[in-house]
Amino acid sequence: MKEAGRRIAALDVIVRLRNHEMEEEARGLAELRGRVAGTERARSRLRAQLREEGHSATLEAAPYVAGFIRQLRGEIEKLDAELAELNRQADTLEEAVRGRFRELKSAEAVAAAARWDAARQERRREAAALEEQALLNWDRGRAPKV
Repeated sequence: MKEAGRRIAALDVIVRLRNHEMEEEARGLAELRGRVAGTERARSRLRAQLREEGHSATLEAAPYVAGFIRQLRGEIEKLDAELAELNRQADTLEEAVRGRFRELKSAEAVAAAARWDAARQERRREAAALEEQALLNWDRGRAPKV
């Protein structure tokens, strides 16, 4: 019984560890998704600025507008590259979270099976003890009375 208790305690530690690892990675994933959302908002603002301010109101401003447009497009391209990298990292981290979740559920299943097995063995021991007591009581009733 003590060995089963130690095994269950060890499995509980593994479950808690897997859960902690998964939660850490999930927090990292949430942070990364937040960075993706912020970068997408910045890119959208630049695109809106390009649409709104990308035309020349006067002939004198035309040479400056062309440079401004090139600069905005360059910044948008940088943000696109950053988004691609962030999304790649997020996909990798998401797969890691899924793997941790699978490990967690496997450990939980093993721990539950160990608990069920320990409970089943305890019920068997109790049933055997009750059976032995019943046999002793029955045997006492058959013993010759002196």
